[in-house]
Amino acid sequence: MFLIKKFGFSYLFLQILLGLHCTRASRPNILYIMSDDHAAHAISAYGGRLAEIAPTPNLDRLASEGMRFTNAFVTNSICTPSRTVLWTGKYSHINGVYKFTGLDQRLPTLPKYMQAHGYQTGFVGKYHLHTNPVGFDHWSILPGQGKYHDTEFIEMGNQHPSGIVRQGKPTPYKGWHSTDIITKKALDWFNTTRVPEKPFFYMLHYKAPHDLWEHAHRYNDYLADVVIPEPDNLLDHSSGRSPAMDQSTQNIASSERHMNFYPSIKEMPPGFEKRKFVYQEYMKRYLR
Repeated sequence: MFLIKKFGFSYLFLQILLGLHCTRASRPNILYIMSDDHAAHAISAYGGRLAEIAPTPNLDRLASEGMRFTNAFVTNSICTPSRTVLWTGKYSHINGVYKFTGLDQRLPTLPKYMQAHGYQTGFVGKYHLHTNPVGFDHWSILPGQGKYHDTEFIEMGNQHPSGIVRQGKPTPYKGWHSTDIITKKALDWFNTTRVPEKPFFYMLHYKAPHDLWEHAHRYNDYLADVVIPEPDNLLDHSSGRSPAMDQSTQNIASSERHMNFYPSIKEMPPGFEKRKFVYQEYMKRYLR
């Protein structure tokens, strides 16, 4: 099954629970991979405007062997509530997490169900539910958003008795980019910890490509000489539009976060040329 964050989850939750009632021999292994803020345009299997410029053959292979969701919608797009919907199969007003608050671990959750039905369960990567996870035989999680470089993890066994993830003892991984160390940790689990006699449910959650797009250095030159196609509304303005448009902070040419790309951006006068320049750098870092 080919999944993309973020979408309403109840149907998927039901399908997995129904599968738990199969015989032990027929129960499938489940590897659940999540990326963060990953747009469909950035996956060439969806045939978007970036498909030829920045193809993603490995993701496309997963799509060709499984299922693509082409008409799926989020119920709550903020990070922590969105993940809680996936975790619980319940809308935010039912599971109680509608902003950056911690998950109530007394709730029934997908990992708890999997573990209770004989699955070996594991988790690595970005978690962002703030309270120490329950329902896993093993976990290794980024505290909060986590860092892209010199990544730190809260390892199972180093959690704080308060139940708050961030108060746990961090273990540093110097010299590692988060995508690489998350992948390595998952492979190590499969090679050394997995019990072959049991079905597994493993959640592999990447921080990327969430901003600020601090890619691995080996991709520094990727797309350097490519001009990214501009969207039709890149030069749009709020004239004649709803007054709410003037209150939007999602302005690619003025955000302080985006100006960190190049110090010279701060010196550029506002206007279309600045917006075009920032857009090119923004998109290349995102795709890297």
